[in-house]
Amino acid sequence: MVLLMTFRFNKRVKVLPGVRLNFGKKGFNSITIGVRGASFNINKLGTKHTIGVPGSGVSYSTSRQKTNQDESFSILLMLGIILAPYIFSWFLLRKKHGIFYRAIGFSWMIYVLVLTGQSN
Repeated sequence: MVLLMTFRFNKRVKVLPGVRLNFGKKGFNSITIGVRGASFNINKLGTKHTIGVPGSGVSYSTSRQKTNQDESFSILLMLGIILAPYIFSWFLLRKKHGIFYRAIGFSWMIYVLVLTGQSN
């Protein structure tokens, strides 16, 4: 009888509230956006949406695999598109920016969050 053991490595790094980068043995694996109970994961194979009841172990996931017909985006480009509204909104929190510009920046950030949540 041969006993096989494999080692797994998984590291999550919190970039912003609700945004985590996931690393494995071979480096960067994916980006996860969401909160406990609802998340959206993007990796090189496709996307995955998960909704669950926190603490219960009950969840529902849907995934979409990339096909040859899909446009191929690099992970870094997708990361930049998703993180840009967070970065701009962060800079709008400085005192020199008025309420009008903050409203525009945070409205754009919310719009992008809703758009990425509905991209099926």
